[in-house]
Formats: sequence, C-alpha cells, structure tokens
Amino acid sequence: MQDFADEFALPSGRRAAVRLKPPVGRDLMRAERALRPGDGRTALSIALLAELVLVDGAPARYDDLIDFTLDDLDALFAAAGLASQNPTDSPPKPLSPDLSASASERES
Repeated sequence: MQDFADEFALPSGRRAAVRLKPPVGRDLMRAERALRPGDGRTALSIALLAELVLVDGAPARYDDLIDFTLDDLDALFAAAGLASQNPTDSPPKPLSPDLSASASERES
C-alpha cells in the first residue's frame, strides 16, 4: 500500500488525501488507459489526478472525478502539486473576434 499525506477537507465536505510519492510515467500511462480515443487534455489531467489521490478513504476514479465540482478539482490539483495541469485555472478563450462581438457590432 502506498503512503498518503494526511486527509484534508474538500470544499464539498468530502475528505481527500494525496499520495506522497510524486507522479511518474507509469501514472501517466495508467491515466491514458482510462480514456477513450479523442478525450482531450482536460480528461488526461483528471485521469492523472485519479492516480494520485484518495477520496473518502478510497482510490479516486476518473469516472467519479469528472462529476466533482470545479472547486473540489481545484483543491485536488493544488494538493497533488499538479496546479500547472489544472484546466480550470485559465478562463476560456473566445472562439473568434467575430463570435465575441455583439450582434449590433457585427451588423455594422
């Protein structure tokens, strides 16, 4: 059994603990196997997170984590030292300048 840090509370009230051993390539490979072809970078980040944490005393599962609130995911990414992998940190970019302009601006 791997060693985990002390449990902490997530914003939702769930309890979580992060594995003490830093992530390695094997964790990334297991995370990739949890995905379907075409799943994006966000899915890979969450699948990797699932390899590193316990939630409510049990190993986290990708299928469960994708339904967590963004606040809980933010806390888990930070605790696991994966803040740079956190897809919720950057605001969405507009699709194009035309789509972000108001309808009246486009008609002019």
